[in-house]
Amino acid sequence: IDDTASMAQEQAALASQLVALLGELDAAALAWQLGVVTTDMSGDRAGWLRGSPYVLTPDTPDREAAFADAVAVGTLGGGPEAGLGAAAEALSLAVGGGPNAGFRREDALLHVLFVSDVDDQSDAWLGTEPVSSFLEVLTAESARTGRPARSSGLVGPTPAGCESTSGTARPGARYEEVVAASGGVLVSICEPDFSPVVGALTEASTEWLTAFTLREEPLDDQIRVVVDALPAEDGWHVEGRTLQFDEPPPPGAHIDVTYTIELDASG
Repeated sequence: IDDTASMAQEQAALASQLVALLGELDAAALAWQLGVVTTDMSGDRAGWLRGSPYVLTPDTPDREAAFADAVAVGTLGGGPEAGLGAAAEALSLAVGGGPNAGFRREDALLHVLFVSDVDDQSDAWLGTEPVSSFLEVLTAESARTGRPARSSGLVGPTPAGCESTSGTARPGARYEEVVAASGGVLVSICEPDFSPVVGALTEASTEWLTAFTLREEPLDDQIRVVVDALPAEDGWHVEGRTLQFDEPPPPGAHIDVTYTIELDASG
């Protein structure tokens, strides 16, 4: 989140309107984690997640208040506003025992939301091609976890930016490139109400699995699949040890699979 002087009203809107995102993530039965970092890379805590706790989860006490506190990053941040660089630094500090330890999990999807009224200025941290450099960070995250890594943006639209009662926003061309390349959601920061995009942001934060690994490879095609206590007669097939559904099962579904395996003759 951009923490410079022009962002006070946008931060207030985030706190009041995007808090609904937590409920949407709960409704999707997700074990979500959320952290906030600013675009200010000038201090010795650049890239550190904000708040206490700095990682919000479904079990965080009074989490709506904690969310509002986390996104109220203030307006005293220094420039240049380096959203891509700050996000890359935050992810690097989540590795091992760094200050953001515990934020990244080995099997979790990553969704980075950028909020700023100016374009990214991360050249000093990501080099002459900051967009390509950040996309490489996302690619590495996806390769490490086996899950998608996406970015979305509440930024000024290209090519001319926008104006609202909150002020003027310059076009966020770099953010727009990252969003387009990673399959995220792009929203104008001048929108009077952010709440209508909560559903789209939730979708970008989720991956509905259709493939599940069985403990053993079935010996024959006599396989029985039960989803939430109801037999699934079709809509799935098995290849090797992989149970593949045509469509994702419902969120939080309990799946039972019964099949025959070949026993080791040695006992």
